[in-house]
Order: sequence, then structure tokens, then C-alpha cells
Amino acid sequence: GINGVTVDLYSGTCDSLTPSSTPLQSTTTANHNGQDGWYSFSGLNAGDYCVVLNADNYDPGGPLVGLIASPANASGDPATDSNASPGLKADVSLNADDATIDFGLYPAPAIQTGQCYVIADTGDYLGRIDYATGQVNVLGKVDPPDGENLAIRPSDYTLFNVAGENTSTPLITIDDQTAATTTINADIGLDDVDALTFDPFNQTLYAVKVDPNPGVLYTIDPATGAVTHVVDLQTPSPDPLDGKVDPHIDGIAIHPSTGVMYGAYSAWASKSYLVTIDTNTGELTLVGGPSGDAGYTGVDDIEDLSFRADGTLYAALGDQGAFGDDPSGSFEGLVILDTQTANATAVGEYGDYLQGGDGWDMEALACAVPPQYASLGNFVWWDLDEDGIQDDGEPGIQGVTVTLKDANNNTVGTTTTDADGAYLFDNLTPGDYTVVFTLPGNDWSFSPQDQGGDDTKDSDADPNTGEASVNLAPGEHDLTIDAGMTIPASYTITKENTTAASDIAPGDPVSFTITIENTGATWLVQIPLRDEYDPDYLTYVDANPASDDNNDDGVIDWSDLTASLGQDLAPGESFTVVVNFTAKETTENLPDHETINTAIAHDVMADPDGTNGPTTASALPSQSDDAAVNIVNPVSESMHGFWGLAAGNAVRLRWQTASELDVLGFHVLRRIDGGPFEQITAAPIFARYAGADRSGHYSFQDRGVSGGQVTYVLEIIHLDGSVERYGQVVIDMSEINSSSILFPNP
Repeated sequence: GINGVTVDLYSGTCDSLTPSSTPLQSTTTANHNGQDGWYSFSGLNAGDYCVVLNADNYDPGGPLVGLIASPANASGDPATDSNASPGLKADVSLNADDATIDFGLYPAPAIQTGQCYVIADTGDYLGRIDYATGQVNVLGKVDPPDGENLAIRPSDYTLFNVAGENTSTPLITIDDQTAATTTINADIGLDDVDALTFDPFNQTLYAVKVDPNPGVLYTIDPATGAVTHVVDLQTPSPDPLDGKVDPHIDGIAIHPSTGVMYGAYSAWASKSYLVTIDTNTGELTLVGGPSGDAGYTGVDDIEDLSFRADGTLYAALGDQGAFGDDPSGSFEGLVILDTQTANATAVGEYGDYLQGGDGWDMEALACAVPPQYASLGNFVWWDLDEDGIQDDGEPGIQGVTVTLKDANNNTVGTTTTDADGAYLFDNLTPGDYTVVFTLPGNDWSFSPQDQGGDDTKDSDADPNTGEASVNLAPGEHDLTIDAGMTIPASYTITKENTTAASDIAPGDPVSFTITIENTGATWLVQIPLRDEYDPDYLTYVDANPASDDNNDDGVIDWSDLTASLGQDLAPGESFTVVVNFTAKETTENLPDHETINTAIAHDVMADPDGTNGPTTASALPSQSDDAAVNIVNPVSESMHGFWGLAAGNAVRLRWQTASELDVLGFHVLRRIDGGPFEQITAAPIFARYAGADRSGHYSFQDRGVSGGQVTYVLEIIHLDGSVERYGQVVIDMSEINSSSILFPNP
């Protein structure tokens, strides 16, 4: 229960009450037998009564501030339900004691989109108004008083009011649940402000000062209350209120889709007209209306206007409100105005006013409309394949300057893209704009325009000007204005056999040189390299720069040459890698008698502005190049020939020296089916004429040779102990029968 609430008892039904009615009894709710909120009236005769919660309960600090009536008779149980009307009145037909006349109230919900509020001139009460029925629920009394206007800021739904009339005029905000006020400026210097509204597109606060008629349009800074003169309003032509008393603008509202400002043009005890207001010239233009009475709404005494977000225009009628020729004051309620015809349609009357007040006399109306800003953006990206379409893995470009211009080529704003390449212009009024993208450097160019048929993935910038045209509707958020940009990003890889000797034999050194050249306009900030070789023919020795591993397994890796060499690869520059091997076996049996080495650059990363720049590096395609080496047995000056004769499962080998001046002896080596060479002579076969310039003939028989390909090489032992391999006899034993075959034919 709520203690301290003033409760009045009136004789007769609630409908019979007038503002001047006097209560029979008054009391205040208090605790009774442990129950708060208790009240009672005694000494009553049978008859009709009206129990009322007095309007004073809504004065600042009052017990009912911020509370509104619960639905009446909701439970069907008189002992537990609420009996109060929205005006906090309850009818009682008393025949016996009745302790069931209860008043349920609940805290007013916080403001939300679409909710409308009013201020009554009588009592200066702030109330919530149901836009579907016109019913008003009072929230509290506004102090300072006499504010005949109300506006709700779109960004945060704060209620603003210019209080006072013909005195000091403070700019205040009003709490939407309690009506508590906060003064922003104690006197903004505009007496008798009858119209106040926010522009839902740019949140400008407009006010109309009545004097001189038909009014003067100002803007007010919501943060400080500073006012700026905009334009003196001009009477419409023809003027339907010519000769009337005090013709002026009595309420303004801005359409949430078109941005057009509408006004209610009224005079004392006269018809109300709907006009549009040109905020540049002050011209008032009558809207619609019946034939012969342009702009006439069909009602009298419109005190304020407000749009809801759906574009419906509502008008609050004052205490002289009426339709057509009906008596003045016959309809005090909410109407809808057609913005094309100006015709008014009744929504409903405000309902019971609080007893203790002098009727409603509604003066101000405002509905919560969200910001109707437009915005545009979105993405500037590095178009690696230059196709004008955003592909997976193509990064945004940070730091690109983007300029927005209006239809008059005036610069609205300038921004730069963020780390992801995104940009945004928000809080824009609807209209035509041009987005201008600036290339980040001389090496950059724009991608092809409007490719692929998907506006969310294409490039909108004109390749020649970098401009993209956009038309924004109210509340539109166009996040498809993208720009693809390209910059040459490429490299080459070459591999050469740079071995000094032209004739390479087993045991000789072999060198390859790998060159990676940056042929683009970007930096190469990561260059992984792999070198592949056949370990049957080459033995890995070392490399410069050193490789990540030294395993002689056919694969040599550098995880990143930029790290190995301590610098990124600039445009036009090159890296060189030298890889050293030792020749292992002859390649005479390989295709083209050579073994192939392959260098592969992979996962190379290009960055337009280097490692420390804002643009993200992107991967370039892998590239490779080959180089070959031919390893042969040398043609020794000491030898005349080396032959083999196969018969059955035996091979007889013969050789002849040309000179034995530098020959000590011989070994025979054999390899079966591509395996390693193995020595098959148990001891050296010594030269007959070692140290002499004479020719000698020799033979060796290899018995029990099984099927398969058998290769023989003669190893010559020189006088100084060095050896060299000579000749090669290859025999396919699977093709040998009982006949004898000589290899090679002498």
C-alpha cells in the first residue's frame, strides 16, 4: 500500500463532477492494523458517491508521481481488483459498509519508440497518451510551469520543454516517468514558444516563438540552450486567418521519411490549418483542405503536432477543440491529420481529467521517433587478381582517404579506412552524395567497376575518377559502397647450375644459384624457399644463406629468406641463394642423362607498405624453376676401353690401359637394379706396368650374377692413392640366355 495519498469523497456519480465540485470528506492513506495504504470514510448515508485520488497527489514529490492506474475490475473479485478509472475515480453505490473500493497503480514504463506524451496547460501535468485511443495517464506536474511545447530527442528519447510564457523561459528536460525536471538554461530569451520539435535526421532542435505573428523559427542548442535565429515565418497566401486574433504557428513536426516540416496554423477561437514550412525562406504553404478552404483540417484549436515513426501525423486539440461546426470544446482529444488532404480523423478523447484540476486544455504533444539518419560505407580492399570482385583472402587496405560530398559538391566529411579497410559516414540526411576514394600511392590503380553482379562484392569506384554516386533514402544504411585497388605484386625465381667445371664426375663439387627478384611495386616481406634434389645422385653440402636443416634427404628448406638475410625484398631488388652439393653417381642412365634440381618459392607475402606499414600482407602464387646437372664418368687419358661379356649367369669384364704412367691398380664396382655401387674385387688388381708408359690388358669374371640390371664401373687407383671411376657396363641379365653378348660392342 501507499501511505500519504489524499483521497476525496464526492456526492453523486463521477460523471457529475465538475472542476468546481467540493468534496464531502477528505482523508489520507495510512497504516491500519499493519496494512499500508488504508483509507476510510464514515457517517455516510446510502446513495451514489465518487471516490477520487486528488490531483495534488501528482505535485512534485507527491506520493503518486510516476504511477498510473491499473486496469479496472480486472479480476472479477471486488475484494482484490482495482476500481479506479484512468482519471483515478471510482463510482460507489452505497447500500451498506463497503471496504472494497481500491485503487491499483503501477510505475509508468520507461519511454520507448512510438510512445507519445502530452502536457496539459491546466495544472501543467505531463501524461502518457495512448495513440490508439487518446486516453491520457498523468505522470506528474511539470515545474517550472507554462511550457506550451514538448519535443523528444531521437537519439536518447529525452523530453525537452521551453517553460514560461511572457516571463523568463527556461529550457528544461523532463523525466519521462516522474516528470522531474532539470534546467539546462534558466532563460533562453524566447517568450511564448508554442512549438518545439527535433529533426529526426540531424537532431536539430527547432522552436517557434509566436510573436511577431505568424512566428519566428529558431534553433536551440540542447546542451546549452543557446538560440539561433533561422527565419521569420511568412503568412500563407492566401491567408485563411486574415483578420483573426493572433494567427500563429501552434505546433510543428518533421516528417520522418521526407524531412518536410509541417505546422498547425491557428488563431484564437478559429479553425486550424495544416501548412508546410520552408526552413530556408519561412514560407508557409497550405496543405490540402476542402475546395475553397485550402489547408483546413476540419477541426478547431490544434495546439501541437507530432509524427510517429511510421509517418502518421497526430494533433492534440485544446479546450476549444471541435469538429467542423460542432460547439467549441465539444471534442478535446487526439486526431490524425492526413498530410495530403489535411483532413482530421478522430482517435479519441483524453478521458477523465484529475479532479482538482480545471480540465485538460492540452497544449503540447510529442512522440518518440528514432533517429532517421542515413549512413553509407563500407570496404576498400586490395584486389589481388584485379578482377573487381572481393575474393576470399583479399585484404582490406588501412589508411585510405575517403571523402564524402553532397549534391552541391560541398565536402560533408573525410575519413580514413580502419585496420580492416572499412569506413563509415553516418548521421547523414537523405539525399544525393558522391564518395571519393583516394589511391594510397602512385603505383596503385582502381579495379574494374561493377563486376560480377553482386553489389556487396564489387567495386563501385569509377576507375578514372575514384568516385561513386549514392542516393540515400531516409533511414537507409547503404554499406555496399566499396572500392577495389590494385598494385603490381609479382616476383620471378630462376635457378642456374653454376658449377665451375663443365665435366662433372662423381665426387666433384656441384653448385646451383637461385635468384628471386621482386618484379612488382610491393615489398616482399616473407619468402619461404624449398630446394628439391635426388639424393641418389647428389649429396647436400651447405648453402648460403644457411638452410633451416642440413639433412641429406632430398629437400632443403628456408622458412623465410627475409629473416635469413635480415631484410625485406624491395621492389626491383633480388635475393640470391647458393646451394652446394657433391656429385654422387653418374646420370648416364637418366632421361637426357641428367638429374633435375627444383627450387620452389611458396607462401610469398607481398606488402605494399612494408612490414611496419598498416596494409596487411597477402600471399602470392608459388613459383618454381629447374636446373639440371649431368654427371658422367671421366674419359681417363690412362684408359683405352672397358667391356663386359655376359654368358649364362656370369659376366666377364675386360679393360685395356693406354698408359700406366699414373696407374697403380684397379677395383671393380657393381650395382644391381639401381642400388648402391659395391666393390666386388677382394683386393686391388695391380697394374702390370705401373709407372711405365705402356698399355696393359686385364680381365675379371663375376660369377653367379642373378637376373636384373647390373651395372659395372672400373675404379682406377692412381700412384698417389687417389681414385677415379671410369667407364660403365650395363647388362640386363633377364635378357641373357645361353649365348654370349659383349657390352658395349668394341
